[in-house]
Amino acid sequence: MSNQMLINQVLNKPQLTFDNFNPTSNEELINILNKRFPPVIYIWGFESSGKTHLLKALQNKYGGIYFDSKTFPKNSMDLNTEEKNYFLDDIHEFSAEQYDALFYLFTKLQISGTESSDVSIAICSNKPPKQLEIREDLRNRFGWGLVYELQTLSDESLRVAMIQRAREMGWDLPNDVIKWLYSYCSRDLKFLFNLIDSLDMLSLSERRTITIPFVKDVISRLESSRL
Repeated sequence: MSNQMLINQVLNKPQLTFDNFNPTSNEELINILNKRFPPVIYIWGFESSGKTHLLKALQNKYGGIYFDSKTFPKNSMDLNTEEKNYFLDDIHEFSAEQYDALFYLFTKLQISGTESSDVSIAICSNKPPKQLEIREDLRNRFGWGLVYELQTLSDESLRVAMIQRAREMGWDLPNDVIKWLYSYCSRDLKFLFNLIDSLDMLSLSERRTITIPFVKDVISRLESSRL
C-alpha cells in the first residue's frame, strides 16, 4: 500500500466514537447520550470543543444520516425523510433556504421534544439558539429538547487525549512533539487524532522515528490530501 493510500485511509476511516471522546467537563452530557438519544438535542460550543466528534459518535452508536452546511439540502423536496436519526453540524452556517428545509423536516417527521417521538435529531452550532439569525418558529423547536453547552478541552485535557490516542497504538508521544503541537498546530481534536493515526501508520511503513521534522512532513502530506 502506498503512503498516499495510507493517508487516505486515515482520513476516511470511521474513528469518532464515545470511546475516544474526552469527556472532561462534559461528563453529564456523555452519560445521557450513552444511555439514550433524546428526540431533540441542541449542542453548542466554540471551535475545537468536539462538536463534530460528538455528532459522529452519536451517529456511530445509533445510526442515521449526517449533514453539515455543505451537504444539507436547500430544497425541502431533496430531503431524505426516511431516516430515524438526523445529525446536523455547523447550522450557524446554514443559508435561509436550508433553515426553511430544516423547519420542513421538523414538520414532516413530526419531530417533538417528547419521548414518544419516532424520530430524533441532534444539532450542533457555535452559538446558542437565541443568538442564531433564524425564523422564530424554528428557534422554538430547537428549544423543545436538551440544550447543552459543550465545554472546550483544557490544554491538559488535550494533552491527555493525544497521549492516550498514541498509547492505544502502542507508543508514547514525545514531550518535545507535544510542546511543538501546542505552539504551532490547530487545537482541533479531529485534526490531532488524524495526525497521530498518520504518524503511527507512516512511522511503521517508513521506519521513521516520531520527531518534530517527521511531524511537519506528515502534516504537510495531510494538508495536501485535503486539497
